[in-house]
Amino acid sequence: MQALRSPIRVSLRTPWIAFLGVVLGASLVYLNTLGNGFVYDDHYVVVQNQLVKTLDPLEIFTREYWSGFTSQQAGTYYRPLTILSFATDYAIWGPDPFGFHLTNLLLHALASGLFYLLCCRLIRNRTAAVFAALLFAVHPVHTEVVSNISGRSDLLFSLFSLASICCFIHSGRSSAVATALACLLASFSKETAVLLPFFFVFCDLIWKPHSSTFLALYFWQRIRAVHIWTFSALAFFLALRTFAIGNLQAVLPSPMDNPLVDAPFSARILTLPVLVFHYLRLLVAPISLSPDYSFNQIPVVTTPVHGLFLIGTLILALVSLAVARCWDRSRIGIFGVGLTVFPLILALNPFVSTGSILAEQYLYLPSAGFCLLVALMALRLRPTWLTLPRHQWVNYLVAFLVLTAGAYRTVVRNQDWRNDKTLFQAAVQDSPNSVRSRLNLAFLFVNEKDHSGAIREYRQILRIRGDYPVIHRALLPGRPVPSDWKPASGTATLSGLPGILDR
Repeated sequence: MQALRSPIRVSLRTPWIAFLGVVLGASLVYLNTLGNGFVYDDHYVVVQNQLVKTLDPLEIFTREYWSGFTSQQAGTYYRPLTILSFATDYAIWGPDPFGFHLTNLLLHALASGLFYLLCCRLIRNRTAAVFAALLFAVHPVHTEVVSNISGRSDLLFSLFSLASICCFIHSGRSSAVATALACLLASFSKETAVLLPFFFVFCDLIWKPHSSTFLALYFWQRIRAVHIWTFSALAFFLALRTFAIGNLQAVLPSPMDNPLVDAPFSARILTLPVLVFHYLRLLVAPISLSPDYSFNQIPVVTTPVHGLFLIGTLILALVSLAVARCWDRSRIGIFGVGLTVFPLILALNPFVSTGSILAEQYLYLPSAGFCLLVALMALRLRPTWLTLPRHQWVNYLVAFLVLTAGAYRTVVRNQDWRNDKTLFQAAVQDSPNSVRSRLNLAFLFVNEKDHSGAIREYRQILRIRGDYPVIHRALLPGRPVPSDWKPASGTATLSGLPGILDR
C-alpha cells in the first residue's frame, strides 16, 4: 500500500535571494565575535580537552563528553559530533579562537537560512516568512550559544533538528530516511534531540485527517513511512551511547547549580511557572541577559501566593486555552507552539533536574517556534487598514524597528563575551544573586592579585549564602563549616581553580 503523502500541503517556490539575505543578516550581527577569545566553559571543552587535539573519530565516539578534560568518565553527556567539530577546528586553526568563532557564526547563519526555508513551507505570506527568519537570526537570546564557543552543541543540535523537520514535511521514503539521519546527527550533537521522534508524532496529530474513518489507516501509514525510521535512529543512538559511557542515567547536578535538585517535589511544581515566566521574558524582552542563573538568582518557590508563580500560572493557562481554541483553526500556530515547547520539556520537567535551573542556551531552538508564532500573530492581529497596499510601509517600518533593536542588542551583548573578565563582570550585574557568577569573578580577581576585588565579591557571596565554606576559609577561617554543606562542582579549594567553574 502506498504511503500517505506529507500532511503539509503548502507549495511555495523558494526565493533564494531572501535566503541569502537571511544568512547575511545572521552573519553580520556576529561579526564582532570573531575577535573574542576562549571564555567560560571553552577552557574545559576546547582548550584543555585532549579529545579535541587528537581528531580521532573512533575515540571521540566511544568517550564521554567531559572525559577529554578529566581523563575519566566524568558524567553522562554523550555529544561526539560536537567534540568532532571542535577537533576539526583545532586541526585547521590550532589553538586560535578565531576559527572556532567563525564556525559558530557559519552554523548560526546556516540554521537561520534553514529556518527561513521551513517558514516558506509553512507560511503563505513570503514577507512574514522573511520577518520570522530575520527575527530568529538577530534575536539577542542566541548570544550565549553563538558567541560562546562551547555553545556549539546547541547550534549543531538545532541545525540538524531544523533539517529533520524540513525533511519530515516532504513526502517519500528518501525524505523519511533523511529525517531519521538528521535526527541521529542531532542526537550526536546534544541529548535533547531524543525528543524529536515524539515531536514528529505530535506533528502527525496536528495534521491528522478530520474524518475518523481513515484515522487508523493514516497513523499506520505514517508509522510505516516515517516513525519506524526516526525511532530506529533513536534506538541506535541510545545503544551507542550506552556502549560508550556505560549507562543511560543522568548525573545529578549540584544544588548550587540547580537549586531544584534537593527541593521537594511540591517546590519543583511551584517553581515551574516561574521558570516559564523567565523563559518568556527572555524571548519577548531580552534586555537583561546572563550566562548564569544558578543559586540563588531564581529562588525556589514554596508557596502558591508567590507573585511570579501566579503570573506564570496565568501564562500557562492562557497558552493552554489558545491551543485548545486554535487546534483545528491554525495548525501552523499549534506547530509553532510545539516547536517552542518540545525542546524545553527536559529543562522544565519536575522529575529529573538538568544542569541549570534556567539557561539561555536552552532557548536557541525554541526561539524558532516563538519567531514563527510572532509572524503568524502579526498577520492575524494586524488591523484591516494595514493590509491595504498604501499602508504597507507601516508594516515594514515596525518590522525594521523590531529587527534593528534585536540586532543592536545582539551586537552589544557579543562584547560581553570578549574574555572571562568582561563576561563575569557583566554576569554579576545581570545576576547579582548568583553565587557562582560572583565566585567566578572572585577567582579571576585572585588570579590577577586584586585582593580588594576578590574580598568584595566574597562578602557579596556571604550575603547570598552565609555558610559557603570556600568563603569561610578565605574570610572567616575560625568559623566552622556547616556539616550538611554540599560543595558546588569544582569548588573544593580556593587556590586550585582557574576562575572558571564547570556548568
